[in-house]
Amino acid sequence: PRTLDLDLILFGGEVIDEPGLCVPHPRFRERLFVLEPLAEIAPDWIDPVTGRTVAELLGSQRHHRIDSRRTDRRPETGAKRDGQQE
Repeated sequence: PRTLDLDLILFGGEVIDEPGLCVPHPRFRERLFVLEPLAEIAPDWIDPVTGRTVAELLGSQRHHRIDSRRTDRRPETGAKRDGQQE
């Protein structure tokens, strides 16, 4: 059993892809709970995979989430696309 689960988000400009270790973390770009605090301390840090700054990644993720909320609803009823009301 694992006694410690440590997610290594970034390690300088390194890209590591080995069994059991992938840096940068493969899903950090999708997670606001990672991007928001990271942007507070290192907004200009560059993702070595995409070449985008943390601030750019955060802005893109926020924009994407706003757009997905808009397209998930029918404007005339407020109902979700699956027909359920909120």
